[in-house]
Amino acid sequence: MRANAVATSSVPIVPGALDTGDLILFDANDGTWSTTAIEYSGRCGYSHVALIVRTMDGTDRLAIWEATNGPGEGQIDLITEKPVAGVRLVELTNRLRLEPRYAVIRLEIEDPRARTALRNRVWQFALDNAGKDYEGEFWHLVYSWYDGPSTLLRTAFGCCLAYEGDSPIAPVAGLNPSSPDRYFCSELVAETLMAVGVLRARPLPPNPLGLLLEPSSEYTPGDFYHTRTFNKRLTPGYRYGLPTVPKAITSLLLSS
Repeated sequence: MRANAVATSSVPIVPGALDTGDLILFDANDGTWSTTAIEYSGRCGYSHVALIVRTMDGTDRLAIWEATNGPGEGQIDLITEKPVAGVRLVELTNRLRLEPRYAVIRLEIEDPRARTALRNRVWQFALDNAGKDYEGEFWHLVYSWYDGPSTLLRTAFGCCLAYEGDSPIAPVAGLNPSSPDRYFCSELVAETLMAVGVLRARPLPPNPLGLLLEPSSEYTPGDFYHTRTFNKRLTPGYRYGLPTVPKAITSLLLSS
């Protein structure tokens, strides 16, 4: 039985309506234990999350900004122009040929004028970070959903304790290493949204050391799927709708 704790909409989406900031979650459905663990730990049926991006290089293409551990057949990074694994920007239509089972979550912006600024900020972040490595260290992925005693911090202060580098206390404390040089999928999406001002890093006053916050490395695909909770972490003026399982978008895109 698939884990699916939030109601979804099945209203078809017009591809042209997708825009920078929208989320897309994939169901790899490959039967591996890691995929199954991600889906069930996140209480949803999706094991991979990425960000929709409209290219700002004059081509106005729809693309997917993601971190993945394999280049995939026919997937060319639009920035480096190479078939790379890791952090990359790939054309939406080509990407959907690999994994046609997915859900889309639309970003709603209160001020329409903020949309263009968001496109530019995300595009610049992609230019600065494309080609970085995928974070494939097993325990780093485990720490992203296991909080251990750090759950007490989350309960008491609404945050987690972040740290950089490796530490022997991490498996016990539930603290996840963070690195600016490599990302796993949900970490990249969270880091991007934080960098462009959509997602709050949530430092808590008084916080003189800057330690009490929820870092991008603590996010899993399920955190984005459950939008009622996720929206509480966003900057005012932004909100995500319910996950939409498109009935028509795949055939429409792949036939174009």
